[in-house]
Amino acid sequence: MAHVRTQIRNLVKSALKTAFPSYSIFSSRKYAINSDELPVIDMKFLNENSETISMDNLHQNTASLYIRTTIAAASENLDDDLDSISVLLDAAMDGAGLDNIVKHWDLVQTNFTDSADGVKPLAEIVMRYDMVYHTRGGNSEVAIT
Repeated sequence: MAHVRTQIRNLVKSALKTAFPSYSIFSSRKYAINSDELPVIDMKFLNENSETISMDNLHQNTASLYIRTTIAAASENLDDDLDSISVLLDAAMDGAGLDNIVKHWDLVQTNFTDSADGVKPLAEIVMRYDMVYHTRGGNSEVAIT
């Protein structure tokens, strides 16, 4: 079995493949994005907080999953394109089957960037979802639902 975070990334990747069939999707960090891979979605957990919430060593973990979508910024309607991606991403997250692992999750932040420095102008939307899940101390592979 894999760490709960890995299980979450795999579920999200599967849902995103369905919602974005023409995108290259990575369930881990993707730094060197080639223009022939565009559009690209990658994800990563950047931080996690954990606290013991019961006498029997039940831990509540809150992990921040960042999902970054990178597209070519050739459109005159770039903001509309990024908003459309946001709608599809939210729907994919709703259907990702996270209920078997995650107690609850919330979209807590959305950031937008663009750059014309490379061969192709790029635009990104980065959405941060905070995931709350429970584990027993010493066992990070089994989520307690």
